[in-house]
Parts: sequence; C-alpha cells; structure tokens
Amino acid sequence: MSETIAVSHLTLDGIPTPFEQCSLVLDGDAWALDVVGMYEAYGVPNKQGHTIPVSFDTPDGRRGGVALVKTVTHEDHTAERIIVHLEGVHPLR
Repeated sequence: MSETIAVSHLTLDGIPTPFEQCSLVLDGDAWALDVVGMYEAYGVPNKQGHTIPVSFDTPDGRRGGVALVKTVTHEDHTAERIIVHLEGVHPLR
C-alpha cells in the first residue's frame, strides 16, 4: 500500500529548490517525488534521464537518496514553471 507524504525544503543536485507543492510517494522500498511549481532556472529539465542526489524534510525528519529525473512537463498555465517526477533508484536514507 503506498503512502503520500508532504515534503518541504527540497534540495536537488545540491541546490536548494523552491516549489509550490511536493509530495513523496512511498511504496515499500520504492519511492517517488512529484514536484509542482518549480522554475526552469534551476536546471532540472537538462537533467531528464539522469540520476541526481535529492534530500528533503518530512514530518519524520530529513530524508535523502538518489533519484532518476523521469519526466519534466510544463504547467498548463505558464511556460516558466514545470512539474517534475523523480523516481528513487535506491532505498531512502
């Protein structure tokens, strides 16, 4: 059974990354992050298909791992903000 947890203070590839909404989806050892409202200026679109280090705060504390930048799409209402889906490649720390 998967569990969705709100995330704050996201760091992607060593860069603190502001966003509008971010959620962690846990399903056993598998995990994914969905980040909504991130600006392209943070360089994530250039990393699609690559793995990057990620860390973030959850209600239970700071977590981190390595994730694949699976998809990058533009929000419907603005070309400047993106929605990013990351999938964990190793269990979270």
